[in-house]
Amino acid sequence: MFASYWWLRNSSFISNSAIFDIARVKWSDTGMYRCQANNSVGLSELSTAINLKVMYDLEDIYYVFKGLVNYHISISPDVQLDKLDEIKLNEGTRLFVSCNGHSYPEFSENHVIWTNNNNTFNRPRRDLVIDNVNRNDSGTYKCSVTLKVKPTIGESVDIIGTTTVHVNILCKY
Repeated sequence: MFASYWWLRNSSFISNSAIFDIARVKWSDTGMYRCQANNSVGLSELSTAINLKVMYDLEDIYYVFKGLVNYHISISPDVQLDKLDEIKLNEGTRLFVSCNGHSYPEFSENHVIWTNNNNTFNRPRRDLVIDNVNRNDSGTYKCSVTLKVKPTIGESVDIIGTTTVHVNILCKY
């Protein structure tokens, strides 16, 4: 018997699979989920709503489904940045290095800070660009990502990830 399915979140269609799976739950997944099925016998009524509420706790992030079925899953907030290789450039060229990785919750350019010898670059962004580099630009550059997670109870917690890259500027002469 062939059946078709409709999954809804907050009354908007999101999937037509028999089982709806959220592989990586995010804050934006919060909402009321319902399912409806149709087969040769007819159209079912909408299922009882399952309310997904994403909450931050001090050490974990909890996903709570409320309704006929209750699930409790915990995932720790995390920031993992890609390892960067050493960069060798000639004087007068352009330095371009990008800070990439993954995190939960997701990070954006506003969360990224680049530093070199404890000097912070003014504008947060994933890409560090220095035109017309010279020997003074040699050194170790650090990309830091700081996510502020507000728990349901208590003070905010900073989740921090860092990666470094050594830049060696070769003399023109």
